[in-house]
Amino acid sequence: MKRFIFTAVILLAAFNYANATQVMPGTTLDMVVNSASDIFTCIVEDVSVQESQGTAFGEKTIYKCRVTQDVIKGNYKNNEEVTIVMPRGIKGLPVLQKNIEYLLMLPKASDIGFRVPVAFDYGTYSILTDKDGNKKIRTNLGTETVFKDVIVKKPGLSKSLSVGEKEVVTKGGTKDVNYTDFISIIKKINIENNEKASK
Repeated sequence: MKRFIFTAVILLAAFNYANATQVMPGTTLDMVVNSASDIFTCIVEDVSVQESQGTAFGEKTIYKCRVTQDVIKGNYKNNEEVTIVMPRGIKGLPVLQKNIEYLLMLPKASDIGFRVPVAFDYGTYSILTDKDGNKKIRTNLGTETVFKDVIVKKPGLSKSLSVGEKEVVTKGGTKDVNYTDFISIIKKINIENNEKASK
């Protein structure tokens, strides 16, 4: 029930309010991971805009993506093509760029085919390589916002985190995070959520 309510609130913000903000009060990374039906990395290969007939939106953006390294949640396979359709003109809605790799946390498609990342920027992370060749995940919201209350709300998670992962969760003050650490944290949150749901 909590998952349904949270998903409904996110969709309401995305589709009904022109002034929707990027971060809704009370949003946590745990809620976003739990609400997403698919969490995976992909590269955007093509971006196109079409009329959005039969909806309240004038246009929609169609992203053709290719699944890359990590599928944390869902049934996608590496190198599989995924089409993601989002409405245009919603304030705060992430805009994906061609030839950029992302980590996306997506709900199931709506009745009209839209898939907006859960909680907007909370469910959208670009992947980059720094000048030293290190792979990073960029958090538009900053680590202090993304990882707030993770340890408090999931005390069991702390025991499974490596030293580097604990530093990511607790340090704050940065937007770029080591790719391996970030992916591992998301995987561990998802595993703990699944274990809790099975009890």
